[in-house]
Amino acid sequence: MSKIPEPREEATDASSIPAWQFFMKPILEVLSDGQVWQKKALEESALDHANIPREQRLELLPSGQYRALNRMGWAMSFLTRAQAISKPVRAVFQITDTGRKLLVENPEGIAEQALKAIPAFQEYVPQRGRRSTKASTLNNEEPNPEEDPIELIESGIATFESEVAADLFRRLREQHPDFFEQAVVDLLIAMGYGGAEQRVRRLGRTGDGGVDGVIDQDALGLNRVYVQAKRYGAGNSVQRPEL
Repeated sequence: MSKIPEPREEATDASSIPAWQFFMKPILEVLSDGQVWQKKALEESALDHANIPREQRLELLPSGQYRALNRMGWAMSFLTRAQAISKPVRAVFQITDTGRKLLVENPEGIAEQALKAIPAFQEYVPQRGRRSTKASTLNNEEPNPEEDPIELIESGIATFESEVAADLFRRLREQHPDFFEQAVVDLLIAMGYGGAEQRVRRLGRTGDGGVDGVIDQDALGLNRVYVQAKRYGAGNSVQRPEL
């Protein structure tokens, strides 16, 4: 049985790893031997059974999780909801009669629609237009079945962070220069400069030689960092001559 190799430092943006639905069939096929499988062994065997190559097993999500294992995790979660597999104890899996039936009826691959036809799955997932305390979807819409739920969440977080950053830059450009200089000094304090005593002073006055702040890295002021804050318009970055 092959072991999952060490991860690469970063993953490709356009992954060729199959969608999470693809992994339901190899998971059930591995479990079809009727044995009780530990989670890690099941994952490794299912990856081998699905012929997932080494480079795809190394891909990471921005959160640091293995992309392939993450998608397999969602497949196992959905199969559990449909009672196609059972968990006698934590992190241990076994196929059920429902799982065997799924394999027989779906020899070419198991789609999410096949799970939705199972009563146990219907009872777990809230129906469109009906309130439920178990789960909910934004705007009452179902997720795209071709996309991994975790990746959808992370993509939404990345979009939100980008929008917040753009709004922050816009607000900083609209403020008075004194406010901008103080914001830079406050940021350096938050980053840990000046030590616990926060030995940072904003200057920003006539005759300061362009220096907007001074950071004393030691209590005696022998190790100093001089700060100059420059604010240019959007798309106009500070160049080397100005520095």
